[in-house]
Amino acid sequence: MSPSLKKQNIADKTRAVSSKWEICALLALCIILTTPFIYKYRAGIASKPVEVDMAGFSGTSSCKECHQNSYRKWQGSDHDHAMAVADETTVLGDFNDVVYTDPYTGKKSRFFREDGKFLVETEGPDGNNEIFTISYTFGFYPLQQYLIPFPAGRLQCLSIAWDIEKKQWYRLPPYEVTSSADWLHWTKGGQTWNGMCAECHSTRLKKGFDPKTNNYNTTWFEINVAVKPAMVRHHGMLSGQSVRL
Repeated sequence: MSPSLKKQNIADKTRAVSSKWEICALLALCIILTTPFIYKYRAGIASKPVEVDMAGFSGTSSCKECHQNSYRKWQGSDHDHAMAVADETTVLGDFNDVVYTDPYTGKKSRFFREDGKFLVETEGPDGNNEIFTISYTFGFYPLQQYLIPFPAGRLQCLSIAWDIEKKQWYRLPPYEVTSSADWLHWTKGGQTWNGMCAECHSTRLKKGFDPKTNNYNTTWFEINVAVKPAMVRHHGMLSGQSVRL
């Protein structure tokens, strides 16, 4: 083969390889440019949650007639006892003038009753002991916690809980919190029920936080985890739709 023909073959092969790379690059560019539109299209055709109007719900008691078995299972369950007003029937801890010493700080707390109320004398927000009223129970097994009302509509989660099985008071973690100035101290923001714990323990809870005043006006449809929302979710899934409460 003459030198001129060899050069021509090499040039033809080079053009062929370049053409292939140009095609690959063009395809890659098309994929990159169209990917956002593909994802947008897929998101648009995805099943959208059905907004459920809770205003028409008449409460847990209305579930008994059609869902008697589910209602019986719910009674006495963790959901039933997720939160309750503190009274003779709901408080499980020992409030018979019992003194508890925190094993991590050495600080003492006293649990007692007065005029039908459940009270605790313990370290307050300024580091000094104060007397606080227990307003709600929070859970019931294996530990029962207690909520204490604070200014600005807040409920604070006491860091000492009642151990149901051992029948004794128990310090909750984090154990390294030793100062009332710590954000995780039970009187501070890290233990504020309204913003940290509330949504999982009550039905259709609305935090009602006002950033202008830094106040809460928290409300709920039912104080505990009711039967009705569970039934709505169940029927929604049976119909092939997800349900947002």
